[in-house]
Amino acid sequence: MNDGRFYWLKLKRDFFKRHDIRILEHTPYGKDALVVYLKLLLSSTASNGLVNCKEVAEITEEPAVVLDVAIRLLEELELIRRVGSYYVMKDVDEKNIVVSSEEDGRDRNTTEYKKWRMSVYERDDFTCQRCHQKGCRLEAHHVVPWVESRELRFSIDNGITLCEECHKLVHKIIREMNKSGH
Repeated sequence: MNDGRFYWLKLKRDFFKRHDIRILEHTPYGKDALVVYLKLLLSSTASNGLVNCKEVAEITEEPAVVLDVAIRLLEELELIRRVGSYYVMKDVDEKNIVVSSEEDGRDRNTTEYKKWRMSVYERDDFTCQRCHQKGCRLEAHHVVPWVESRELRFSIDNGITLCEECHKLVHKIIREMNKSGH
């Protein structure tokens, strides 16, 4: 069901190095089971980690024989647990799901977001803090990225006023640093 919103599931960077995931990968049909698990994880984001057992075949689009083995492996490794007519996903809870009507995970139309942005602009005297330009199109930039810290999302100290051009440049520099491993 597409409700017009976007859902992100945050997994730790070492997800594939976890002991349970490595065991799964090295078990016969384990890689198939891992694909099934990832599909179930993503599909469960809209329901806080629940998947209706009747919908598993439709969600995964896997042959019944593969699906049977995968579900058995996932249950044995306690990655999923059956509760009534639902499977509960181990790696999904409200802390690692981001839901938004915006594609990048933030809804810029909320009162809280608008208040944060205006407070950042006011603190910085409606001036780009990089090139010191006034009277241009301004953007509030999160110093610690939105997706990395729920606690700092609306902290004024985590915002800086940038003009549109400087904001694009800052993100370009960040992308290049991430590519080079810094």
